[in-house]
Amino acid sequence: MKISAKYIIIKENGLFTPLIFSCNARHSDMSNGKIVYSAGFVDIICDKEMAIKTYGESVSLNISSKSSDSYIIQTAFDLSC
Repeated sequence: MKISAKYIIIKENGLFTPLIFSCNARHSDMSNGKIVYSAGFVDIICDKEMAIKTYGESVSLNISSKSSDSYIIQTAFDLSC
């Protein structure tokens, strides 16, 4: 199974908080005026193992995904198959 979505990661007080949402929404609409650390697209793939792939950028926020985003999302949600 594969789920594709958009995401932003907000950094507040040294903590990273990922928000995952529908591809129909704009990144900028989901930020609620908070400082966005990174943003892009995410694929959550669940076969025998969980895989998180982040990529791309947010045009509405003018910010890209970062190499650490997959790890941040995986640990925040403790995702497993």
